[in-house]
Amino acid sequence: MTTKQKIFIEAYLANGYNGSRAALKAGYSEKTAREIARENLTKPDIKEEIQNRVTEELKSIGVNTKAVIEQVANLAFSDIRKLFDKNGNFKSIEKIDKRTAVAISGIKFTTKRSKQGEYEDVTDIRFSDKKGALETLCKHLGLFHDKNQIDPEENKINITVSLLSVENLNQPDCGNRPEQ
Repeated sequence: MTTKQKIFIEAYLANGYNGSRAALKAGYSEKTAREIARENLTKPDIKEEIQNRVTEELKSIGVNTKAVIEQVANLAFSDIRKLFDKNGNFKSIEKIDKRTAVAISGIKFTTKRSKQGEYEDVTDIRFSDKKGALETLCKHLGLFHDKNQIDPEENKINITVSLLSVENLNQPDCGNRPEQ
């Protein structure tokens, strides 16, 4: 690996993964920076070094697949009812369980004046995108399947079809009543 390529990698990681800026920092010309960046990012040794560095950086701060999936699961399975005690009052923040606390994206406390002139506290609690978290988990677990899948090896479209045999149509578990 050349010195310029090493500088490119350092700059690429430092600037938020902008290849053109990394190429400029490494000393390539403005005219060729974009193309050099594209070339560098396809070279196996550079790709491997970037991947290794990113993996090490994530590992050093405790980010791994398990931790990410755990956080997505916390969002997906959070339950707003856990914010309240048995009397319907908000729990203090230190008494909220981890799964529920992680799912909260914001809490806003305001005091409003009612029509009767009395002041009342209003709490606006915003939760993270539960549906998005569930979809992410389902995709990760392979629970979503497209009926039409393209086989990149053969460039053919394989269509998954479920068939019921004629013999099974008269079975009680298929929704048909047996003849009486």
